[in-house]
Amino acid sequence: MAVFLQDYCVASKDPSISRGYLSSLQSMLLAGSSKSNLAEATRLGALASLGNKLGNPDITRRACLSYPELLRSFQATISRATAISTVESLTIVVLLGLYEMISATADQFGGHRTHFIGLSAILSSRSSDDEYPPTVMVCKTRAPNLSITSLSEISIWPHDISISCNPGADNPTNSLDVLLLGFGPFFRQNQDLLTDTLVPPERLLQAREFAISMYEEFASWPSTLPQEWTPKTIGYLNGTERKEKALGSFALPSRIDIYFDLFVCVVWNAYRKCRILLLNFISTCTSRLCDDDEFPQVSHSYSQKNLNKEVRELSEAIAASIPFLIYQNPDALLVQSPVHGGMTSKQETLLPGSAHGGLLLMHILVVQEEFQWIFGRDR
Repeated sequence: MAVFLQDYCVASKDPSISRGYLSSLQSMLLAGSSKSNLAEATRLGALASLGNKLGNPDITRRACLSYPELLRSFQATISRATAISTVESLTIVVLLGLYEMISATADQFGGHRTHFIGLSAILSSRSSDDEYPPTVMVCKTRAPNLSITSLSEISIWPHDISISCNPGADNPTNSLDVLLLGFGPFFRQNQDLLTDTLVPPERLLQAREFAISMYEEFASWPSTLPQEWTPKTIGYLNGTERKEKALGSFALPSRIDIYFDLFVCVVWNAYRKCRILLLNFISTCTSRLCDDDEFPQVSHSYSQKNLNKEVRELSEAIAASIPFLIYQNPDALLVQSPVHGGMTSKQETLLPGSAHGGLLLMHILVVQEEFQWIFGRDR
């Protein structure tokens, strides 16, 4: 378990800026019972991780056999209203998600959806058919077709849980919490528009206008951030350098950015992923409406040319974050690295980062890879 904690926990350098990642797990384990759900969830994650590292399926199987019992125990615990919103319960949910990613294999990849829906049912105390995401924040909606009619109709529960470290300091209408809560239900309930050719044009138009409004809210979020949350570019690689330093089939980005910590980096990439999904949604609606003269065309800001440009910029920003997520010293990729305000050409050995940097990157890259308009080196 000590190795697991070292691999998967990130202590925040400054809790007023970043929450870190599972930063309080070790202290919670020391303060609690060794037979608690939290301890068991950590143990299963540690077993799965150790089994992978050693290539020992017997160790991984031990975790797999214990997993159903943990789910039953956890469900019984959070059936009490006072238990569902505790930090311990929320941490267990994160650990269960980590276990799912760590234990996945090429043959059992499809099990994720089953466990995802099961956890959703546990957390929402609803039928698993609802397929709500396993989240501690609930979105209250009114409009059945578009899910929400305005961002002000979204409420967050519990109210003291937020991506930011000081939720009360942020304007609620500008917080990323509110934007993500609005994005999820809207996107899930309107995904059929992307493939259903029988959808009425009026619904396409309404959905596109709402998506544009939501996209503009997302686009304004960076302007609300403190300086510490701003990505910093530490250098660039030209084509020759990228080719020389490429590791196997891994194509290096041309730009390398660093962040305050992994938590901040992952939040940024989740934000970028949502913007890419919204741009794809807007583009699809526009292409479906372009043959109908009865409906107004989209403004120049959302022309296909500009959409392509924004997707490219967002994709490049995600790519620029990859070295920070998977290496301890991403500046070692640069021919010249910044040192004490100056520059040095000293070559350093790349050091692998903690295991969860790559895990937290996976979904972002899967979403990007699905879009046909991301191509070439970016893909």
